Amino acid sequence: MKHIALKSTLVAAIVLLIANLTIADNSIEVNASAAMEGNFGLEAISDGSATNAFVQDDSPNAETTYRMSFMFDPNSMPMVVGGRHFIASATADSSQGNKSCIEVLLRRTASGYDIRVFTSVTASATNRKKTAPVPLSDEPHTIEIQWQESSGPGIEDGIVQIRVDGGAWVGRSDVRNWTQTVKNAKLGFLASSIDPGTIGSHYYDDFQSFRTLAP
Repeated sequence: MKHIALKSTLVAAIVLLIANLTIADNSIEVNASAAMEGNFGLEAISDGSATNAFVQDDSPNAETTYRMSFMFDPNSMPMVVGGRHFIASATADSSQGNKSCIEVLLRRTASGYDIRVFTSVTASATNRKKTAPVPLSDEPHTIEIQWQESSGPGIEDGIVQIRVDGGAWVGRSDVRNWTQTVKNAKLGFLASSIDPGTIGSHYYDDFQSFRTLAP
């Protein structure tokens, strides 16, 4: 079952109405420059400050299986080699307290960018597992992330995976994340993770989410 689909032609009319928009020194804009599908896209703008700026989808309802898809363009944002920040996430309800069950990290490398996903392990917000990095060129891409809760207490069979432009899934199936269920998703600058030299913007478009793993 599809959970939500925000097509670019609807972004201006819908995203800011359903989102909880957090703006500090960094900011979010809906404009034509960010469009990768249709007429409008979402631009996340950084002035180098370590502040959050994101849109949030609260339609997930205690999801034990969750998949998100969105278009992303690094947009030649200047970053120091080794610099990194989170560009998307999903938060889980948990009996141990709320934590990010999905964190999508963009990193600048000597040859370009790469992207990977972190996920929390039950009982410790600081105990996380991560996927291998996937190279990302400086152009529009379709990013897909899928996540699934483990099958029981102490069992390490939870899933977190990422793929780019319909390629092979990269990830793990050994996550101990029982009791976590997804309650929201976010796009933009997250967790005050921006490096001071990161000044510019990224583009987002065509966000969709689902209650199923990919076919």
